[in-house]
Amino acid sequence: MKDIIGEKNKDYLRYIVPIERQSLSHELDGSNGLNRSPMRDIMYTKADNDIDIIYEWLDVKVKGDSARRSYKKEAERLLAWAVVEKNKPISSLYASDLVDYELFLMDPDNQSIHKNKISWTTEKYKEITKDRDSSITVVKQKRYRRDSSGWRPFNGPLKPSSIDYTFQVLKILFSYMSNSGYLIFSPLAIKRQKKGPQLRKLETTDRYLDKNTWAFLIGFITNMRNKNSVNSKYPSNNSVSIQSKWERAEIIFTMLYMLGVRTSELANLKMNSFYYNSGNNLHDKKGWMVNIFDPAGKKRQFPVQEDCIESIIEYRGNLVTSINKHVSGKSNFLEGVYPSLMDDSYVVQNLTGTKGLTSGYLSSEVKFILTEAVKHLSYCRNHGIELEDVDVSKVDACKLRASNAYWIRHTSATHQCGSGKSAFYINNAFGHKFFSTTSKYLRNDIQDNIKKMNNIKYI
Repeated sequence: MKDIIGEKNKDYLRYIVPIERQSLSHELDGSNGLNRSPMRDIMYTKADNDIDIIYEWLDVKVKGDSARRSYKKEAERLLAWAVVEKNKPISSLYASDLVDYELFLMDPDNQSIHKNKISWTTEKYKEITKDRDSSITVVKQKRYRRDSSGWRPFNGPLKPSSIDYTFQVLKILFSYMSNSGYLIFSPLAIKRQKKGPQLRKLETTDRYLDKNTWAFLIGFITNMRNKNSVNSKYPSNNSVSIQSKWERAEIIFTMLYMLGVRTSELANLKMNSFYYNSGNNLHDKKGWMVNIFDPAGKKRQFPVQEDCIESIIEYRGNLVTSINKHVSGKSNFLEGVYPSLMDDSYVVQNLTGTKGLTSGYLSSEVKFILTEAVKHLSYCRNHGIELEDVDVSKVDACKLRASNAYWIRHTSATHQCGSGKSAFYINNAFGHKFFSTTSKYLRNDIQDNIKKMNNIKYI
């Protein structure tokens, strides 16, 4: 094969960059790819190279910022790999090339299977900063940003489920390329696809906490809030209330569970998202409602329990009290403690009440609390401590350790289905696009179904 990059231009790292910084020659940009359609005049696209068709695909087919970032990442990875490892554009890839790409994803830095001895994974560097909620100096391991020369497309080998997702995205990309007339055919159309469920260790409906484990977790958070104890992440500081940190942890878990929202939705949840329905219409019932916008910007509306509103009022009231006590001169950032259409502030705030929290911060906060709960469970078992309303011996430590913020959403859906909530209500409240997604949660209580089946008497 002719080396398009050339012997005098072996700086392959110039091509391992984000797609917005890619600068490819005419031979590598896909203008004359081997799979390009010869009938350019009747194409359904104006794109003339691989980068243009990728951006067009993102604009036309991908909705939501989160999905766009994820799809863009998969496309730019393939683009860089094709140029560096295969010395060809995406529009010249064969099905056999994508088999090689699948092997590459399993270990991007395995030099024995790569053409070029270069690193594809981003290395970490140490950064000394101050904690956002205190003045304590923290040393963090961080990865290079997209605009840095140390950036790489991968953080390490991909799990089987991640590889499965990658090819699902690429299949959508190649289908768009072929359907628009940019390519003659999709190379993935003849590549055997592995079924996702065979690659995943746990089904979606297995990723939830049973009621006993959930009761233990909530009891742990409530106990830590009341106890106001010091731990490694929440050090004692005159300007920071440790109790406020655990009160915030409690409201995060309360919102994730009672509303069944994603962390991105919780991060954007504001006080004016809630409103009281006075029941003026004949068929309307009085009660609180909430408006949630999913990552794609689609709105859904559903009733909210009184306990949820009371939890918000309690959290915001305690936060205002903490601010007045510890942060002098900063008591007027929060507009109020009650949900109001006039209050545009975020429900979950930082400890000074000046701004909300990001989705990533919420996810890391949830994971930290779950990790601390596992430690507490181990302590209880080792010291024979018994808890009220919780059977410590039956708490699922494995699932508690593996769970994350998205598991709380699955837990909420599972528990609501088990409590007799209508599947149509859950479908709307959780924003499931297909009813088949909701129906998966209806079969979780397997043990109860077995008992019911055993109780049936046949004549």
